[in-house]
Amino acid sequence: MREHRRAGHRQRLRERFLKGGASAGFHDYELLELLLSYAIPRRDTKRLAKALLEEFGSLESVISQPPEILQKVEGIGQAASVLLNLISMIARKERPP
Repeated sequence: MREHRRAGHRQRLRERFLKGGASAGFHDYELLELLLSYAIPRRDTKRLAKALLEEFGSLESVISQPPEILQKVEGIGQAASVLLNLISMIARKERPP
């Protein structure tokens, strides 16, 4: 039952994002939670997202951490740390000079 509710919550987050993008009133922890759900398929990512924000202070700081630093946070493995760092690398490449 818990897995079903989590899947429903993730689906609602995705639908909300698709309807309004990041400007649809998302909290930073919700954006991070949605992102983490792609790397951590069977775990509650809301608590983990909040823990990362508490540890590093902001969404921008979380995604800019090197994978080895992110992996020191309990629950963050290689896949999640690479995904978060990759997002930061892509964002830096898309910024105008």
